[in-house]
Amino acid sequence: MPRIDDGTAENGPGRQLKTAWVTLNMEEPHGLYEALSVWAEDAASGDPDPQWHTHITDEHGNELTIAIGQTGAV
Repeated sequence: MPRIDDGTAENGPGRQLKTAWVTLNMEEPHGLYEALSVWAEDAASGDPDPQWHTHITDEHGNELTIAIGQTGAV
């Protein structure tokens, strides 16, 4: 189950949110796909970065951070 919270890039995870809706523009999914592909390649080689995360920031400075937790981590 994904963890959704109101954390920040500076402070990390925050208060857990029950739901969130994120609408990406037409370019953002491509950058997300590329970032996840790099993570997947590292994971497949047995060397995933435990601190891996990526950011999607819009023209207004709103930021979505996506991180991959360790097995069993919340």
